[in-house]
Amino acid sequence: MTVAWLGTLGLVNALLFMIVVWVSVGTIRGQMLDTVALYGNGLARRMVGGPLDAALEAISVGSIALILVVIAVVAVARRRFALGVMAAAAVAWPLGRLLPAYARSGSTPR
Repeated sequence: MTVAWLGTLGLVNALLFMIVVWVSVGTIRGQMLDTVALYGNGLARRMVGGPLDAALEAISVGSIALILVVIAVVAVARRRFALGVMAAAAVAWPLGRLLPAYARSGSTPR
């Protein structure tokens, strides 16, 4: 039952992703929306870049590692291995995306 449910959700997500790609790439309105979103991203980065940098400097790599260990322990204790992997990925994926940019900025993680 669970595997069938997850498979169905995976297919629905893939279908929705294909629809979003088609709308954003294949239509003029989608391309205009993408342009506006990118412009807004640059504008927001100028406005909130400082506080975001301060937040990244406040969070240590060790605390993120500790969070990942706690997630793994709770998942093993509850025997919810797949949920533990997804939760760890939800924490680790953004970290993996932010650390290279953080390293290029010249700051050293604590």
